[in-house]
Amino acid sequence: MKNTVQEAARSLPVYDRADVLVVGGGSAGTAAALAAARQGARTILLERYGYLGGLASGGQVAFLPKMGDGNSTPVGGIMEEWLECLARQDGLLAPPPEDIGREDPQALAKWSLCVGMVRGGKVCHSAAFDPELLKVVLAELLAKAGVITYHHCLVCDAVMEDEVPQGVIMETKEGRCAILADRIIDATGDGDLLPYTKTAYEEEDDPAYRNSMVSEIFRVKDCDNMRYGRWRQANPGEFGARMKELQELVGYQAMVINSYRNDVGWINNFIAGKESYSIRDVSETEFMVKRSIPVAIDFLRQNIPGYENCRLLDIATFGVRHSRRVKGVHRITHKELMAGTVFSDTIYATSCFSNGDCLSESLEYCVPYGSLIPEATDNLLVAGRCFSSDLVAHSCLNLIPYCVMTGQAAGLAAAMSLQQKVQPRHLPVEQLQAALKAQGVVLPKGL
Repeated sequence: MKNTVQEAARSLPVYDRADVLVVGGGSAGTAAALAAARQGARTILLERYGYLGGLASGGQVAFLPKMGDGNSTPVGGIMEEWLECLARQDGLLAPPPEDIGREDPQALAKWSLCVGMVRGGKVCHSAAFDPELLKVVLAELLAKAGVITYHHCLVCDAVMEDEVPQGVIMETKEGRCAILADRIIDATGDGDLLPYTKTAYEEEDDPAYRNSMVSEIFRVKDCDNMRYGRWRQANPGEFGARMKELQELVGYQAMVINSYRNDVGWINNFIAGKESYSIRDVSETEFMVKRSIPVAIDFLRQNIPGYENCRLLDIATFGVRHSRRVKGVHRITHKELMAGTVFSDTIYATSCFSNGDCLSESLEYCVPYGSLIPEATDNLLVAGRCFSSDLVAHSCLNLIPYCVMTGQAAGLAAAMSLQQKVQPRHLPVEQLQAALKAQGVVLPKGL
C-alpha cells in the first residue's frame, strides 16, 4: 500500500479579491473584519462553518469573565458592542454598571450565585450570554459594516509570491478556488495559515496548564441555577467532592456553570492528552464526550440540587484552547505579565482573570501590537489565540474578550497599513492607538 500519492498540478479560478482578507469567523475574526471594514477596506471574511462566533457560539463558551472590576482599565470597543446588542435582544446576564466594583455583602450575595461574576471580593464586569443569539448579532454587525462573508470555505493553502502571502486557496462546494488580498489576517485560532505561509510558530504544550486541554461542552435544560448557586455557595466542600466524583465517573474534569437563563446550564470540561489538530485525538474526544453525556446527566439529577430534572439541550463543537502560536516581533512572557509591564505599543489592557495558571487578580494585563506581527512574514497579521507568547502567558490571555480585542487591533492595523502604503510592522503605533481609542478601546493612562 502506498504511503504517499501525487496531487496533480492545476490552475485555480480566483473567486474574489479583497483589501483585507480575514480567515476565521470566530470572536477574533469577526472583530478584525468589522474593524477593517469600518476603516474603509474592502473586507472579506472566510468561515468554515455556517455561523459566526467560533467557540463563543458554536463552541458554547458562553461566558465572558472579568472584563473589569471598577478600578482597572475596562474592556471597550467591539467587545462592548457584543454586550449591548445581546442585552437589547434579551440574551445577556451581567451585573449592571452601578454594581461593578461593589464589595458590599448584598451585592456579593446576589452575584456570587452566578459562577465567575464575583472575583477578588468584588462584583466584576462579566457576562453570560446566549450563544445562539450571538450568531445572529454577529451576522447583523458584519452585514451592516459591509463585510463580505463567505461560509463553508475551508482554507487549505496559501498563494505565495517571493515568500510573501498574496491570498489563500480554499475548498468549497463550488470546488477549489483562490481569494487574493493585499493584507491577510489569520484568525483561525489554530494558526492554520502559518505552516502554509512558512511563518515560524511554536506549539509546545504542557498538560499541567488549562490551555493545553481540549473540550466539548454540552448544555442541559429544565434546571434551576439560582437554587444550584445557593447550594454551591453554602456547601463549597460538598460541591468540590461532587465535581471530583463526576470527573471519576466520566473520565475528564467537568464543571457545572450557570448560563444567561436560570433554566439552562452548561457543562464545561477539560480533557488532557489530546492534540488539537490530530485526526484521531479529535475524533476520540468527540466520541468519548458524547458517550459520557447520559452518565453525566444521570449524575447531575441525583447529586446536584437544582438539576434533578435536567435534560440534554445541545452539544457544542470540539473546543480548543491552544495550538500554534506565531513567533512574533514581540513574544509576551509570563515574567512580563507578572511585572505588570505596560508596553509602548499596547493595544489593549484588562484586569487579570485568575484561572489557576495565572497571576494575582490585582494585576492588569497589557498586550503589545508586536505580538500580532510575525517575525519575518509580510502582508500577514494574526488575531486571537495564535498571538506570540510563551505557554503560561498564553493561558492568561487566550480568553474570548482578549481575542476580540486582538481582532479589533489587527483589522484596524491591516486597513491602516494599506492606506499608508506600509507593511503592518511599520505602521506608526501611535496612530493605531489613536484609532483604537476612537473606536472605543480604553488604553492605560499615558498611552
